Amino acid sequence: LRDFASQPATHTQLVLLSVHDTSIFMTLNALGHDGESAGDWPPHTSSIAIELLSDNSIRVVYQFEPILFNGSERQPLDIFLQRLDRLSLTDEEHARRCHALAVGGNNSDCEGAVFKWGA
Repeated sequence: LRDFASQPATHTQLVLLSVHDTSIFMTLNALGHDGESAGDWPPHTSSIAIELLSDNSIRVVYQFEPILFNGSERQPLDIFLQRLDRLSLTDEEHARRCHALAVGGNNSDCEGAVFKWGA
């Protein structure tokens, strides 16, 4: 998102990603989602839309309903990224955790079990 915010509006307008329900659940928790469905496992075909607005604020929509941040639908980009940084792992930390799972005999779907934000 930092990269998109720094680009002119003529660049990429839409990015679609597909993730597992575990990633949706962790993202909602990191964002502090406390709506009606807070704490519930995401239903099949769940969706989160993260919109980067022209004023470099973020709007997040879960299941077609906006997530509120302190009563507002918008949140500054830097605050939003700080919330998601709670889930972020360095490549080294990710490798260390996957190695620990492999040694323990259970490394199936390691990439899906750890949410990585960024490149």
